[in-house]
Amino acid sequence: MIGKIMIGSSFGGAVRYVMQKEQAIVLHGEGVRTQDVKSTIQDFNAQHSMNPGLGKAVGHLVLSWSEFDRGKLSQKVMVERATEYMAKMKIQDTQYLVVEHRDTSHPHIHIIYNRVGNSGKSISDRFQKRMNQKVCKQMTLKHGYHMGKGKQLVNQSKLKGVD
Repeated sequence: MIGKIMIGSSFGGAVRYVMQKEQAIVLHGEGVRTQDVKSTIQDFNAQHSMNPGLGKAVGHLVLSWSEFDRGKLSQKVMVERATEYMAKMKIQDTQYLVVEHRDTSHPHIHIIYNRVGNSGKSISDRFQKRMNQKVCKQMTLKHGYHMGKGKQLVNQSKLKGVD
């Protein structure tokens, strides 16, 4: 399992991307309405208005597994892994949305979360990239997911920047 972390400023762009992508399936929403894109965006923005000084309030996480793990990942399990990952990353007491995308050969989910917590305080993004590596490795070993040996299967054309 690998995780990718992005921070942004537009709930509209992030929510439209994850919900309107072809073959997207909304798996879970916490604190947001999920019946349509407009309602979801409104709910995220309403909570962001509690702390308007936080410019980049959009947290966007992608959790991806190997093709070899497909049989271990029902939609229910993916939501459980998203919740477990967020708790380990100390992303709690906030709104979030979990959406599965089926546009690639490997299973993956997108998590959009509000960096403005339910109490109006900011959720820190300090040291997230380092913590992400640790948490993903822990969860991969704990749940028996495929651990790549070497870099033969890495899709290098998808790597960007620090990746």
